[in-house]
Amino acid sequence: MESCLFLQSPSSFSSLFTAKSKPFPSPKPRFVSIKASIEKPKPKPKPKPKSETTSWVSPDWLTSLTRTITSGQNDDSGIPIASAKLDDVSELLGGALFLPLYKWMNEYGPIYRLAAGPRNFVVVSDPAIAKHVLRNYPKYAKGLVAEVSEFLFGSGFAIAEGPLWTARRRAVVPSLHKRYLSVIVERVFCRCAERLVEKLQPYAVEGKAVNMEEKFSQLTLDVIGLSLFNYNFDSLTTDSPVIEAVYTALKEAELRSTDILPYWKASLFPRQVKAEKAVTLIRETVEDLIAKCKEIVEREGERINDEEYVNESDPSILRFLLASREEVSSVQLRDDLLSMLVAGHETTGSVLTWTLYLLSKSPSALAKAQEEVDRVLAGRNPAYEDIKELKYITRCINESMRLYPHPPVLIRRAQVPDILPGNYKVNTGQDIMISVYNVHRSSAVWEKAEEFLPERFELEGPIPNETNTDFKFIPFSGGPRKCVGDQFALMEAIVALAVFLQRLNVELVPDQTISMTTGATIHTTNGLYMKVSQRMEFKELKKAIDQVELVDAHAHNIVSLDSSFPFIRTFSEATGDALSFAPHSLSFKRNLREVAQLYGTEVSLEAIEKHRQTLGLHSLTTKCFYEARISALLIDDGLKLDKKHDTEWHRNFVPYVGRVLRIETLAEQILNEESPDDSSWTLDSFTKAFIVALKTIAAYRSGLDIDTHVSKEVVESGLVEVLQAGKPVRIGNKGLIDYILTLSLEVAERCDLPLQIHTGFGDKDLDLRLSNPLHLRTLLEDKRFAKCRIVLLHHASYPFSKEASYLSSVYPQVFLDFGLAVPKLSVHGMVSSVKELLHLAPTKKVMFSTDGYATPETYYLGAKKAREVIFLVLRDACVSGDLSLMEAIDAAKDILSRNAIAFYKIDVDTSSSIPQSRISPKSEMEEPHAQEDSSSFVRVIWVDTSGQQRCRVVQAQRFNRSVKKNGIGLTHASMGMTSFYDGPAEESKLTGIGEIRLVPDLSTKRIIPWTKQESMVLADMLLKPGEAWEYCPRETLRRVRNVLKDEFDLVMNAGFENEFYLLKNVVREGKEEYVPFEVGPYCSTSSYDAAAQIFHEIIPALESLNIAVEQFHAESGKGQFEVSLGHTIAFHAADNLVYTREVIRSVARKHGLLATFVPKYDLCDIGSGSHVHISLWKNGENVFPASDKSSAHGMSSIGEEFMAGVLFHLPSIFAVLAPLPNSYDRIQPNTFSGAFQCWGKENREAAIRTASPPGAPDGLVTNFEIKACDGSTNPHLSLAIIMAAGIDGLRRHLQLPDPIDTNPADVAATLNRLPETLSEAVEALEKDKVLHELLGQNLLAAITGVRKAEVQYYSKNPDACKQLIHRY
Repeated sequence: MESCLFLQSPSSFSSLFTAKSKPFPSPKPRFVSIKASIEKPKPKPKPKPKSETTSWVSPDWLTSLTRTITSGQNDDSGIPIASAKLDDVSELLGGALFLPLYKWMNEYGPIYRLAAGPRNFVVVSDPAIAKHVLRNYPKYAKGLVAEVSEFLFGSGFAIAEGPLWTARRRAVVPSLHKRYLSVIVERVFCRCAERLVEKLQPYAVEGKAVNMEEKFSQLTLDVIGLSLFNYNFDSLTTDSPVIEAVYTALKEAELRSTDILPYWKASLFPRQVKAEKAVTLIRETVEDLIAKCKEIVEREGERINDEEYVNESDPSILRFLLASREEVSSVQLRDDLLSMLVAGHETTGSVLTWTLYLLSKSPSALAKAQEEVDRVLAGRNPAYEDIKELKYITRCINESMRLYPHPPVLIRRAQVPDILPGNYKVNTGQDIMISVYNVHRSSAVWEKAEEFLPERFELEGPIPNETNTDFKFIPFSGGPRKCVGDQFALMEAIVALAVFLQRLNVELVPDQTISMTTGATIHTTNGLYMKVSQRMEFKELKKAIDQVELVDAHAHNIVSLDSSFPFIRTFSEATGDALSFAPHSLSFKRNLREVAQLYGTEVSLEAIEKHRQTLGLHSLTTKCFYEARISALLIDDGLKLDKKHDTEWHRNFVPYVGRVLRIETLAEQILNEESPDDSSWTLDSFTKAFIVALKTIAAYRSGLDIDTHVSKEVVESGLVEVLQAGKPVRIGNKGLIDYILTLSLEVAERCDLPLQIHTGFGDKDLDLRLSNPLHLRTLLEDKRFAKCRIVLLHHASYPFSKEASYLSSVYPQVFLDFGLAVPKLSVHGMVSSVKELLHLAPTKKVMFSTDGYATPETYYLGAKKAREVIFLVLRDACVSGDLSLMEAIDAAKDILSRNAIAFYKIDVDTSSSIPQSRISPKSEMEEPHAQEDSSSFVRVIWVDTSGQQRCRVVQAQRFNRSVKKNGIGLTHASMGMTSFYDGPAEESKLTGIGEIRLVPDLSTKRIIPWTKQESMVLADMLLKPGEAWEYCPRETLRRVRNVLKDEFDLVMNAGFENEFYLLKNVVREGKEEYVPFEVGPYCSTSSYDAAAQIFHEIIPALESLNIAVEQFHAESGKGQFEVSLGHTIAFHAADNLVYTREVIRSVARKHGLLATFVPKYDLCDIGSGSHVHISLWKNGENVFPASDKSSAHGMSSIGEEFMAGVLFHLPSIFAVLAPLPNSYDRIQPNTFSGAFQCWGKENREAAIRTASPPGAPDGLVTNFEIKACDGSTNPHLSLAIIMAAGIDGLRRHLQLPDPIDTNPADVAATLNRLPETLSEAVEALEKDKVLHELLGQNLLAAITGVRKAEVQYYSKNPDACKQLIHRY
């Protein structure tokens, strides 16, 4: 962490700047922009010396000495020497060091030498030079930094160098993973920020000034204590010796940075004695925390089983590091944690201080920040997902760190001679001072560099960092030694500032001098005093809005998943070519994210559509309506949609559904039919047949300037015109539309029915100029219809919201509906349009609707955004004094529910927060971690060496009391068992002597979908708490995975295709036997129909276990099927495969069938594989494909080397992927099983096939498939051995042979035949020393021992393989 590592070396400054006089001649002031090349400045001619002599005690003698020494050494560095002035001394000695550095930059340019007698610094203020120095580690090391901080940090990774730094950074960085941050946001950041606000309440009530620098320092100390150690300093509330010791140590570090003499080395002075005692107390406290945490970890047998592991009871970094089981001393761990303590505390506290200071000086920025907080958070605390939406807050913090960087100066020391950009030479040992403050405030680098302008960083652009600004912005340093906690610090600051601004207003106390000093960061000299005041609390308003049951007064039918309606139109009104631009609209991007969050998918149309197809329409609609909390729904079924469901279908999801008839559609239906008396339609016959309902879309046809006194001649002429145009009839004639609407008004008046009128924007069929609701004044003035209830539909009549508001205020019969404006506009557009409605319109006359159509997601989005927008609008009305809080709550209930109930006279009860008729999606879509286990039994599952899935079952009470911590005893023999006998194979060397512990991995604990009374959990095998058994398959995969990550920074993803047979039991000639339950061909609909009922249970069960299913279909064998799983990280893929087999077998058994994964169920039929697809990922991106189409094979060099390793070791791998003699009956030429050692592009006969699925760029491949893997393999061992082979390929940079683009059997003479028997595969594995090294000698000995026993037994008992259907 860089933030604590700028402390200046006392030896550097011990004799610096003690006196000065006239400056030496210097080059012309110059600063080079990073956009230009850096050139050496041409020095000015030296002025003639003055007649007077210079005394040796004159202020300039040190600079003179430095010049004399450097000139004597033939200094050819080209770096100008700065001359210190007397008025700079106060800043340098205990003051703001960076200020004179900034002044000298303006005098001497972006690089200069700072004279210090025999010692000097090269001061760098140019991004290009900073980039060179920071990126070239270890050429430039920390240098002087360790001297002043070793007393506190010891050998912590922050100041460590070389291999120690590499090892410690590698150990610490994984602890700051995404899941940890997401947990810490809520558990620590929010709670500590709330406590700060609570402690500020007395100041708000009494109007007293408060030192916010002090409060932010206390806040960040509490945060870092809980995040690092799960230790609550509680510094906001109490004082304690530990808190005092922390501040004493921090202050000592600051003071040492600017001490003139390093007298603290002697430890003779009271200040040093006090500091040493403080550090001793801190270290003892941290050591005690480490010991206690280690005891808990050991007692519970805890160990990391996931790359994003978090302990729910203690999510601290200390817990993660101990659970990682890394061999590290407690002292080293203590020093690492202290490094993070200081850096994490100091930096964020200072960032918050200066950000609040800048906001208080800029009222417009403060108002904008508070508006964003209110809009995004809507009264609640920020969640992890909200942080990326707090864009303006983030930019305010970015801009604060630009103006006040922490640290303001970085120090490095050259380890070798080097040439800096601009051809400046530095020698070994040269100390280099990178002035971050100078870089950030240089007018040559930044426009308006001294101004606070958060908008300089684009809101929709990336968060600025050293990379995307080319080292113009380096608050967290850059290069290999960049701060590891940058994301942690930024998120902490965002959350703290958001919570503060959400609850409090702030103003700077006038007439105080805010000046700066440096220590660990930039501090104020005397504190930052502010007055805070309470912002109005809106929790009650938010709660009322969230709980109200919505009445959706205007929507349309949902369509089937196979409808031609494109899903992309869920997010846009655009059609045709215009739809291609829709993804670039603000509302599209926002809504796409929100639907992805709802489903837990990637933020892409493709991922969401894939999830929709997997889940099914019923489940999707159930979830969307449950989340939307809609209690009543009015559907206009006149919108033409392909394969739309009728109104009745929607009653499955909403308690009350009413129908709205579109009058134009009804009229067209009448005219498309024959006249009742078989003659031509006349105006009289049409009028008699017409039955009006409740809605008009005249705005789409002829506009809203309705003539309610249209003449009969005009109407008859219009009718003729429409009929002459032919069928299907589309009414567009204005006269006819006016007549139809007038008829509708008459019927509505007579029957007391309301009429919906479309206004405002819509699709391109609409002439926006004619949809202004002011055109309706003639209609509204017609006294015949004065009592007809009219609602102006759509988008708050956007962009005519003000006009609609006016009409509602002056005409008693006019009501307003703001559907579709929410959510089809930007957030600002939604809020402003609804606000404009309420400028004049009574809150009793405004109603909500989703205008949902075609997809259930439109209902969800409409409801979600409506609640958020109404909260923001009514909150602002309270702030401005228009409404009291209780009036706002009442208005919210009116707008969202009560107004529509009264207007449409709906008989629905919305008093309860969740109606009993509401269908909960949880019955179909259980979140695996969401519910506490209420089951009676728990199955503890493991997979043995022969690939058999086994379990021990315990009562839930015992599980919770003991087993989940201590595990279950299991004999060593369990991993030596064969497929034919439940006893150990002799050559496995595993016997009944010795016991291990099956310890549940609680992250895999799931409710069993097919019997809700039980749970299941996967187990690790341990010798004792914290010590893994070398035969444990899951631990083996972890170990190999870590090698891939540590050596190559890669993660392997995998996805399995599971083939299996469904068999039924029959009795023939008095004997039971199992035969296929159906005999349809490959991918036949009849086969699927036969198994549909089973799949309707299998797929939801897998989804409830959070296992993604890509597709399923009938396979080539009689009664054979395939279920393909989505890819995920290898460890999860293996776990998922275990559970998938459990689900399929159990659901089949429930239906009286037997599901078997045995490789060759019938020697005369097709075999069953478990083909595995492999890809490589780095930083969340698939790096298996080539970066462009220039690659010969469409894959990256990394991908090729990895796959070449797998291909090379394939004969050996067979012994694990195909573990039974029966497996080799499947792996035969011409059966798509990969019998020859070769690879091919989309060649399903090759042993390895590179795949380019739909959507992949042409010519590129995204993964490779291994055909040999079958359903009898242990999935963890299979992926471990594949990964190990790939690692060998990467280590040796293996290259692939040419691909085979034909049937390998046709060129068999040129290829190696892969093992034809298990014996051959075992022999190959025994000779493969590379795999022995990576997987472990004893484990592979056990595997080969079991395999040899299989070979021997089945060679003597060939018919015994028929019993394998009961084991696999």
